[in-house]
Amino acid sequence: MFRKKAIIGIFIFGVLLSAGGYWFLKGNSLLLQLGNHSKLEISSPFTKVKEIDKTTEKIAGSKEISRTYVLVRFGMRVGYINITTRQLPNGDFFLFHKLRALENKSIETNSSLIVNNPQKVDLIPWNETEVSHTHHKNFGTDPTTNPVGRYTFQTKSEEIQLVQGKTFLTTEMKKEYDTGNESIIRELVREQNASSLSKGHSLNIKLRAEDNEISETWSIVSEKGFFRSSVEEKEWIQTLSEKKTETNNWYTSEGPYNKLPWSIEPYTKMGYGRNLGDMQEETALTLYKDKDERFFQDLVYNSLVDLEKYRSKKHTSLWPTEYTSTWLKKAYNTTAPYYDTRHNEFISYFLDEAYQALDIKQPDNSIIQYADFLIEQTENGKIINTENGHLLTDYFKEGSAIKTHASLNHELGGIKILLHSFLSSGNEEYLFQSQQLLKGIEDLGTDWIRENGDLWYQVNPDLTFTGNDYEQLTLIDLLETRELLKEVNHFSYPILDGLIDSKLDYLNSKNIEYHPKVKELLE
Repeated sequence: MFRKKAIIGIFIFGVLLSAGGYWFLKGNSLLLQLGNHSKLEISSPFTKVKEIDKTTEKIAGSKEISRTYVLVRFGMRVGYINITTRQLPNGDFFLFHKLRALENKSIETNSSLIVNNPQKVDLIPWNETEVSHTHHKNFGTDPTTNPVGRYTFQTKSEEIQLVQGKTFLTTEMKKEYDTGNESIIRELVREQNASSLSKGHSLNIKLRAEDNEISETWSIVSEKGFFRSSVEEKEWIQTLSEKKTETNNWYTSEGPYNKLPWSIEPYTKMGYGRNLGDMQEETALTLYKDKDERFFQDLVYNSLVDLEKYRSKKHTSLWPTEYTSTWLKKAYNTTAPYYDTRHNEFISYFLDEAYQALDIKQPDNSIIQYADFLIEQTENGKIINTENGHLLTDYFKEGSAIKTHASLNHELGGIKILLHSFLSSGNEEYLFQSQQLLKGIEDLGTDWIRENGDLWYQVNPDLTFTGNDYEQLTLIDLLETRELLKEVNHFSYPILDGLIDSKLDYLNSKNIEYHPKVKELLE
């Protein structure tokens, strides 16, 4: 009798243990409400998903909610997943996934983006055309491709559209310096399409990572539609394929990632990073102002958030470059972080133009803010003195007394920023500082012109000239500066006319067609 009871007891204990073990191994799922008609379900096989952090902030008119979950298997942490929703002012939203595996761990997550009661789902692929991976002289081959495409979820009363990006598997690489600073990049392991439709018409996203890898993807969701016509959408797909260096295809909650030059530290041929020149959605802004399409508006909204968030996280008023350029390190022992004057100039203009186009109040006047920074660097001695004026160095690093070179296009960019600041504020200090830079260019006179009629790229701290000039970028800067000077008070600087004429003669001698912007300015 006792033996029978013992056997029954062991059996019951075994059942309970099995049930508990099944519960322990099964894991759990979490459900997040997204828009008015969609939600996201997150799970991980045999793994518990537990929220450990949630932040909400408003940036550049958008509302961002970031949730971080720890992934626990057999009582041990194996990784983290971050889900960020970025609600744009027009009601559309970005959705970012970022999965990170801990060292020597392997993890997988399943996300189901569920639209309420869809009747059917259509996909317009954005990757149908075979892509030719052109070899670039500075950064080699970029194997990343267009987003997956645009899904349309048709319900009885609504049409929900979603643009889905590819999934990017990377490892983070860092180079630490004695100063305590570091250079940060990502090494691309592979790109893939990790999304698929289920029978129930939900969009499934499966992410995998192991041993400190990062797996991430992105989506944009709209309940109003992205394009008014298929023609506009097809033109955008073509633009993405043909102008990879002018558009983005890899978005994250921290900003877009793009192929970096090989001259980076730490070194890898497959290095990607947050290039400040690519964080501005210039192409999208131009198309939005021209065509007023909602999709381009979404990209510009997102770019504003990325740029404002970037400098906030860096605790700076401007935008420092976060990875080291080896040629800059070799020439001037300058490592990340440092300020690139041209990047910050372009960002200032982009913010000013984008805030106006989107009718959002700008937190600070970005152009004047940057002009003040240039004056501050002048007072700190980051200049190359000439007989009657000076030139600003191209790069600034906090705490460093080393002076870099001054390139003609950067100088003209600084002059334009100062003149725009004078025109908008009436502050004579901006005008005075611009004249000091103009005198610096004028003091060096025709030495800027090479024997073949083209211009030198830069002047070094010892006033020697080196480097090949851009084909027409500097010419555009020269023409724009001349126009601004006329607008300010028709100040005459004959050296600008001489540099412009020499550059035009050089282009003509090489039978190089003028850039459309050059033609416009000459007219």
